[in-house]
Amino acid sequence: MCAVRWQRPPHFRVSQVFQRRQQREALLFAAADLALALAVFQASYWMRTALPLREFYLAPAAKLVVLAAAAASVSAAGWATRAYARLAAAERPPIIADTLRQGLAAAPGLLTLLYLLNLEPPVSRLFLALFFVCLASLQIVQRSLAERFR
Repeated sequence: MCAVRWQRPPHFRVSQVFQRRQQREALLFAAADLALALAVFQASYWMRTALPLREFYLAPAAKLVVLAAAAASVSAAGWATRAYARLAAAERPPIIADTLRQGLAAAPGLLTLLYLLNLEPPVSRLFLALFFVCLASLQIVQRSLAERFR
């Protein structure tokens, strides 16, 4: 009796099997980051206006531009740091590290864009700090909870 052993074709990689699923998950996490960025932006704006410090107000047009820039920088930083690509296979510590890396990459991009826009009055530094701290903490919670549902 001749035993024939099956061998995997050389062009086949296991990662290709789940590639479409990983791309779909990356898009879902990017959309979730955009939704979180929009919600956190509004919450940070409300918190900053409620604080008894110097008056803080953005005109509606300027607010829309800053909101779009913040959402775009957060999403672009996620793709640039490959934070979305590693979410499917990573455990909690790498997810936290990637999320913090994404926030650290998004902040200079947004600050540079705000500097180039030269808005008058300038955007509050406390508002931007509230935005990035709240966003990073909610992203960590959201990504940690998403890990449980896979």
